[in-house]
Amino acid sequence: MRRVLLVDDDIAEIAAVKRALLGAGAQAQLATNVTDALAALNGSRPDAVLVASDLEQGEGLELARRLRAGAGTRALPLLLLGLPEGDPPALALPRPVDAARLAEELRSLLGPAEPPAAPFDPAELELDEPMPEPAPPPTPPEERRAAAAALRARAEELRRAAEEERHREAEVLRAEEEELAMRRRAEREDGRAVAAREAEEALRQLALEVDGEEAAPADAALRRADLEEELLRLAEAAHRVQEGRRAEPPAPLPAAGAAPAIPPAPARSAEE
Repeated sequence: MRRVLLVDDDIAEIAAVKRALLGAGAQAQLATNVTDALAALNGSRPDAVLVASDLEQGEGLELARRLRAGAGTRALPLLLLGLPEGDPPALALPRPVDAARLAEELRSLLGPAEPPAAPFDPAELELDEPMPEPAPPPTPPEERRAAAAALRARAEELRRAAEEERHREAEVLRAEEEELAMRRRAEREDGRAVAAREAEEALRQLALEVDGEEAAPADAALRRADLEEELLRLAEAAHRVQEGRRAEPPAPLPAAGAAPAIPPAPARSAEE
């Protein structure tokens, strides 16, 4: 359909002119001022222009003169709506517009209407070679098998993850148990070493007490010898404990305030 640029701001006339254009086989492109009309002309060129001569206090008439003077728009079909004073630059139709006469003038300016487009024939889009048929969708059993395989793979992945987590927890628990056992062993060894030192200190105190008692020289010497032997045995036991070896428990200490057993002196003969 041909396109006609209508430059007018009279609302009552615009509707009548649009109906006349449709009757002449043309479509109206409306511009209500000169600025919009120039912008439309700078874009896609219309097939004809209708300009209201009384638009914006004579600016419509000035637009028509510019179109007739321009080298690129001189041959553009032009009609004026309204009778201006003086010599108009194009054919002018009186207002109110006579729709029948406007349609006749447009047909004379534009020539015969374009023949209607032929109806669309889908056969024109047929290709020389047929398009390949789309692949059929997978059958339901295939979809179920694929879903089952995906579920089995996911279950195996989760099982491996859970097994790795159990292994990590077992390693952590084993390390904690070993650390606890080492602490307890160290505490026991420390306890035995403390007990050995306490026993040694008790024997030293006892030795001091024995040295301070009034006793026969022979008896005091025997008791000191026994105490020194016991001290040596306790020192060796404490040394073995510190080295990490299990030592035999020391002999029980004498009761507090009691003197250690002293072997009886050898019997003297009558001759002595």
